[in-house]
Amino acid sequence: MSNSNPAQLERAQQRFWLAALVVGAGLASLHLVVFPQSPPFPQPPVSARLPWPWQAATASLGPAAQPTSLLQRNVAIGPSKRFAHGRDWLLLTPLASWQEAALDPALITATIPQLRLQQAQLQAGRQQEVQPSAQSGQRIARGLIQGQTAYQTCLTRSGAFAFNAAGLSGISGPPHLDFLRTLLRGRLPPLPRSSFSCLLVTTNSPQALAGGAHSNSLLSALASHTQWSR
Repeated sequence: MSNSNPAQLERAQQRFWLAALVVGAGLASLHLVVFPQSPPFPQPPVSARLPWPWQAATASLGPAAQPTSLLQRNVAIGPSKRFAHGRDWLLLTPLASWQEAALDPALITATIPQLRLQQAQLQAGRQQEVQPSAQSGQRIARGLIQGQTAYQTCLTRSGAFAFNAAGLSGISGPPHLDFLRTLLRGRLPPLPRSSFSCLLVTTNSPQALAGGAHSNSLLSALASHTQWSR
């Protein structure tokens, strides 16, 4: 006949489930550190939102494979949308990172032949702004993609665009929200960890990024109709 006290058994069970809960929470936290969730990236606009004559093409690029090492998924690459106009083509690729310094299009696309811009040379776009907030960060790069001349830049939520991490610094993150004012307005402040993102624009058409009327209408449409993560 057992001499076990029911109260002692109940306390033992409580301690067991408490220990299991602590271990589970610890494993979940460790998983987020070693295998963090991918940062959210912007969603490019649909074809109907782009100025004529750009039309959606049949083939698009899938997302690049994410690295499997420690702190993987620090950088996220979304699927590219392809558009065409005659022989001209346009690729829109969402990029995002948990670290601002890691948001470098040249490094992120280094293993993607269709997006890797070789022999890249930065050049200033014409001083015609897409939006009033777009200022000195307006830079595009010219180089070769699979042996053909191509142009690249990365558009941010502010309407400014740049090609490298230095140019994107300070313009690729969400607007700063004051913690106290956000609470006073009755809303919860965002998570402390912000993500950084831009929409990589790759094309073989110099007019698409040259700063003329065609370029301004395209970049304005992209800035207005791209859905940016909060």
